[in-house]
Amino acid sequence: MDLKVPYHHPNRLLQLFVYEKSIHTTPIESFSTATTSPPEVVTKPSPVTTTTSTTSTTTTTTTTTTTSPSTFSPTTTLKATTTSASTSTSTGAVTVTTTTTTTTTSPTNISELYFEVKVNVSIRGVCDPEQILSTWLNSSLPDDMMRVLDLQLLTKATRYHPHPQSNQTDGVFVHRVSRESCIFQVQVMMSLSDTQEMEEQLRHLLLMPYYNGSITIATEDIQISRILIIKCNAESHQTRKGLFEWPATSGGKNATWLCPKNPRRYATRHCKLCLSTHWMAPDLEACPLVVETIPDLDHIEVTADNALDVVEMIEGLLSNQSTLNYHELVTVLNKLEDIVDLSVVTPNLGQALINIISDILESDSNLLPFTNTILNITEAVGDRMVGYEGSYTLVASAVAISVVDVVPGQFSSLTFGVSSDRAGTKPEIFINRYPFNSTVAFISLPSALQHSFPQNSLNQSPPRVQFQFYGIPMLFKNSQKGQTLNTFVVSASVTNASSPIKDLDEDVKVTLHHLIPNTVVSDGSYKYV
Repeated sequence: MDLKVPYHHPNRLLQLFVYEKSIHTTPIESFSTATTSPPEVVTKPSPVTTTTSTTSTTTTTTTTTTTSPSTFSPTTTLKATTTSASTSTSTGAVTVTTTTTTTTTSPTNISELYFEVKVNVSIRGVCDPEQILSTWLNSSLPDDMMRVLDLQLLTKATRYHPHPQSNQTDGVFVHRVSRESCIFQVQVMMSLSDTQEMEEQLRHLLLMPYYNGSITIATEDIQISRILIIKCNAESHQTRKGLFEWPATSGGKNATWLCPKNPRRYATRHCKLCLSTHWMAPDLEACPLVVETIPDLDHIEVTADNALDVVEMIEGLLSNQSTLNYHELVTVLNKLEDIVDLSVVTPNLGQALINIISDILESDSNLLPFTNTILNITEAVGDRMVGYEGSYTLVASAVAISVVDVVPGQFSSLTFGVSSDRAGTKPEIFINRYPFNSTVAFISLPSALQHSFPQNSLNQSPPRVQFQFYGIPMLFKNSQKGQTLNTFVVSASVTNASSPIKDLDEDVKVTLHHLIPNTVVSDGSYKYV
């Protein structure tokens, strides 16, 4: 290579001349080991060069883009390199200086947004609606920025063209023209920017007409809502198959937990991503039972957190038994007492407790030793129930209760009526309605009762009237021979009264329907027929 020959750049914008007297060569014995890296992807620069007898400057910009393994997490690196070469005639030296500046956009600069979208669509063409909607969304939304997490066709809201042409093939309906409604969730990866702007961009993409050659899709009534809760909190779940400690899980994902009795198997639970992200019911099919019989409940400690879970366990155990022995009744009733004492009795929990009491009453069990316990539990459910306004009624096949909160100074009278079949099952409750033909039990409380209610109850719980109905007379069976209870049982009680209720100016009226009508025989006595 002849260094004395001038260099001419192919673009004809650069020429390089070397001062001959400044060239010096020095022999060396060996070269140091050097590693050559593969060249980076370089965006070809547009060089700006100034050429004089003394100075030449070239600026090159290199752009390298890499993508991390996680979905939608790009990392961009910008490198700007400036090289200047100076030639001095006075010293004969050549000096080259290189400066590199690197700017990196890391995944922390990328944010995730989640939206729920409800939309009505008109589909023209022969297709499977669910399949074509999935294809439409995948092609309409940019997959490097938006991802559809779940798509559901809302069958109840499906509306068809007045004169659709349809047929059915292998269980799939196809329509020439149809109107469908669907709901789906979208994960959006974006640089930090305006959320409203991203929502409008999503709406714009969904409004664009879709046509693939044979199918046309048009949208209307697009509703886009931001999902703010995007994960399910950690939760303990006590079941007959053991205790499951579900970890905090992102919406749209499944959590797994080893079966307590067989760690070689596992259960799963899905965290449903939506406007109210929540746990779905767990799939415990692979797990064997831990609590197989009622005595196994003795090893389960009732807490405020697992009270409803224990109720569900008891319901499952009772569904397989028609008779409870003494010790089983003790176990079940003790658990019910713990549940009422330790938990907040909501209407849902109260209904579940009443269902269990009804199952016990309908079983072929000796309940006489437990009559008072069952009555006390039932009354405690009504006294402690919260989460309703004014009044609430809980009804099961063999028992029913109604609670009415009284506003002091506004009480006039109150009636409680029950209609039922002759077996006492399927009771219906009526508040402030007078008896009619199918009424089997009725109580009327007089207006004089208001004097027993506190008049200034700002600092105390308001008075509450509770009515109870029992459709199983055997619970009150008398030990004396020759005596039989010939009616259903009804009661009324007042909680938070200001004074004992007695010596009222007006009577409390109770009407009961005889299960077996009475007739008079020749000797003047009554006989059941």
